[in-house]
Amino acid sequence: KKYLIVMRKLFYAFSVFAVLFASCSSDNDSSSVESAVLLKKVIATDGSGTQTTDYHYDGNKILDGTRSNGSKQVYYYTGDLITKVAFFESGSTVPANEEFVTYDSQNRVVETKIYYYSSGNSALKNTYQHNADGTISYERFTGDSSAQNTLIKRGKLFFNAAGEVIKVEHYDVDGVLLENEVYAHDSKNSPFKNILGFNKLFVYHSMGKWNNIASYGSYNAANTLSHGYEIDYQYTSSNYPSTMVWNYSDGNVLHYQLFYE
Repeated sequence: KKYLIVMRKLFYAFSVFAVLFASCSSDNDSSSVESAVLLKKVIATDGSGTQTTDYHYDGNKILDGTRSNGSKQVYYYTGDLITKVAFFESGSTVPANEEFVTYDSQNRVVETKIYYYSSGNSALKNTYQHNADGTISYERFTGDSSAQNTLIKRGKLFFNAAGEVIKVEHYDVDGVLLENEVYAHDSKNSPFKNILGFNKLFVYHSMGKWNNIASYGSYNAANTLSHGYEIDYQYTSSNYPSTMVWNYSDGNVLHYQLFYE
């Protein structure tokens, strides 16, 4: 199950769930994107088998990621901004879920809505407030496809100088701390850094946008580690990851090979 979750994270993040703009999101646009290096394929292996994801582009705009089991993630742009992501199960022309991304006049993400059509038509809405100190506060609401009005969680995201998410605090509706997520990063190039519009999506903080996640830990309210992982990398001559080994705190290990255009 964990293997499938991580595969979805890689697949969804393009990756899809980490680095961004820390509230200065308009700094990196198509004029500064290195079009020569784009992630083309990821091969993931664990004890249960191998999964391959192929990525397709129009220039620096990602079109889709298609997995060897036939499922795919399709990305939609408005101008240079990613405004919708749809997931299709194998052989289906109807999305199992869709995520819509709303930006403000400064091209900062202020809302996401996820519709789970295959799960009883449920939906989640996240709203984001960009604070003067560079943090971002969020509130999460649940509901159905017509309305999402029930507050279930709130929290705050913290960023390093490079714009990577380094900590996420999660609280219940009464302000009681539930969980702290802590990320550390390397100084090399993320496989996703040259995808147009991806640097805006701090909401996918489970994968790096400019650099790569070196370690992750989820800590409960008592500051005890619940789960986590460390990632060992090998890099290409251009300092992009060529292999990744995810070593989980519970002993599970995942292996990835990455290929580029």
